[in-house]
Amino acid sequence: PIYEEEGLLGKLLAKALQLLVIETPSTPNEEFFRLQNHPLECLSVDTGYDHQGFVANLARSSCFPNLRFFEFGEYQETYMDDFSTHVTPIQDYRTLLQSSAFASVRYFRWFNPVCTPAELAELRAMRKDCQISVLRWTLE
Repeated sequence: PIYEEEGLLGKLLAKALQLLVIETPSTPNEEFFRLQNHPLECLSVDTGYDHQGFVANLARSSCFPNLRFFEFGEYQETYMDDFSTHVTPIQDYRTLLQSSAFASVRYFRWFNPVCTPAELAELRAMRKDCQISVLRWTLE
C-alpha cells in the first residue's frame, strides 16, 4: 500500500498563502517546501506510516521564516519487526536543530522520539533558546 500524501499538502499550502497553522496526520513530501517565505507560524505533523524525509526536508528549506512552534510525532508502528528502520534518523534532528530553517522556532514538541537520553540532552544543548518537550506513550 502507498501511504504517501503525494503532494496534496504542498498544493494546499500554495493556495493558502495566509495560512498560519497546519496540523496534519501524515508527513508532506518535498512539494510542501517549494514555496518561499510562507507566513506559517505553527506546524504540527505526525509521521503516519512514512516519514518521507520530512525532518531533513524541513532542515534544508527556506519557506517558513516565521515558524515559531513545531510539533512532530515520530513513526509509531512499534509492533513491526523492522520498526527501527522506519523512524527518522537522529542525524536528521541534529541537522534540523542547527539549520537556519529552524532558527525561528522557539518551541518543539516531540512525540515518541526514538533516541537515548544522551542524544536528547545533546539535541537540547544545541538550541538553548528553543524549548524542547518530549512526550512518550509507547515503548521504544
